[in-house]
Amino acid sequence: MKLFNDTELFVTGSRETTEFDLPDADVMLIDNFFNKEESDGFYNSLMSETPWREYEMPMYDKIVTAPRMISWHQDREEKYSLW
Repeated sequence: MKLFNDTELFVTGSRETTEFDLPDADVMLIDNFFNKEESDGFYNSLMSETPWREYEMPMYDKIVTAPRMISWHQDREEKYSLW
């Protein structure tokens, strides 16, 4: 399955695609899907408007800080625990 079956809809020039042969997955990279300005805008929005935070997790016999930042999103009425 491709995310977008009709890739010609998004072409405004020649965009190269690369298909990856992975087990149980169909993955295709479409170069320049967004132009530089759009990509920078999405990146800046993601970095400035997302409430990123560190979290701690149990590993063996100690608590360690995870090597990545997370952002937890949920319905306000539902109560979930990260662990």
